[in-house]
Amino acid sequence: MDELSLLRRFNKRKQRIRKYLFFLKFWKTFWQRPKSKIEGRKELRRQLLFHRIRRLLVNEFKLRNEEGIKFEYRLKEDLGLDSIDAIQIIMVLECEFGFEIPDENIEEFETIGQIVKYILSRTS
Repeated sequence: MDELSLLRRFNKRKQRIRKYLFFLKFWKTFWQRPKSKIEGRKELRRQLLFHRIRRLLVNEFKLRNEEGIKFEYRLKEDLGLDSIDAIQIIMVLECEFGFEIPDENIEEFETIGQIVKYILSRTS
């Protein structure tokens, strides 16, 4: 075999390897994307609702650190709200979102995340 034929074979193998590596990169990025657009939208909607509720709580109860309030914060232990404040939260949420929250559901609201999940279930 002469040098020219060896060089051609080498270039063909090199091209195949490049195509294979491109294919692997494509599939790697494809599988790392969210599984569906719906899941991404649900997460975005949950985050937006959390920020909206957090802003309501800060404005209503004059809490100082809005950015420090997290999704898993408990209303009584972490934010220092009592049962009268819980009733006030329900009234603010009813006015803000336009539907009535039954009294049975008040006991479910221990964290901000539970409030977000409840409102998402009612508005979806």
